[in-house]
Amino acid sequence: DVEFNDFTYKALQGIQQTLDRNLRTWNSGAVPRLTAHITQLDSKQKELYHTQAEIDAMAEQIKAAHDKFLSRNDQNRQHIEKNKKDNENLKEQVLQEEALMEAAKDDFDRDARRTNDIQAKMTRDLTILHDKTKLESERTIKTQAMMKKVATNFANSLESETENLKPINADFERGEFEMESSRSDAKYQSECLANLKLKIKQLELQLGISKPEPVTAAGSGVKGVRNQKAASRSEE
Repeated sequence: DVEFNDFTYKALQGIQQTLDRNLRTWNSGAVPRLTAHITQLDSKQKELYHTQAEIDAMAEQIKAAHDKFLSRNDQNRQHIEKNKKDNENLKEQVLQEEALMEAAKDDFDRDARRTNDIQAKMTRDLTILHDKTKLESERTIKTQAMMKKVATNFANSLESETENLKPINADFERGEFEMESSRSDAKYQSECLANLKLKIKQLELQLGISKPEPVTAAGSGVKGVRNQKAASRSEE
């Protein structure tokens, strides 16, 4: 609205003519302009088709990767479940093996204690037998010394003490008897020691501690010594 402007009618007509001329000029260039725009849009549309194809291909790849991921995830889940089950089975086996090992350890400890008790008892018996054998050996030595002394005295006083021959001879015979008795006791104790050692070897074989050795029967010797001692005591 230019009614309140101080434009002249001529200026107004000039402006209107200029606008009409510009409109005609714009309209006359519409075809080339639209053609250029269409050409530009056509190239853009080709790019859009190409981009859409790439997007579709990428979507296919994403879908394939997603399917592969789901498949891998399912496989991993199955593998984890299998490993979990295997671990539970292994734990059960470990517990069973530990129980068996504990039972075997208890049996071993019990056998070890029993073996130690047996060895301690045998050691005590060997010590007692050794002390007895030593005592009998000392008695034998003393008897032999006494007999030697008696024999020496007897030899020195044989010519001068004919009347004392009988009591000296009696002492000699008594000493000889005691020496023989001591020898028999020593032999008996030695055979008892051999029998005890044989029992120890047999026990070690049963426990798997030692190798087997030839067994010598000492029972007959012990029995003979006992019979001899009994006969000697009967005669005495």
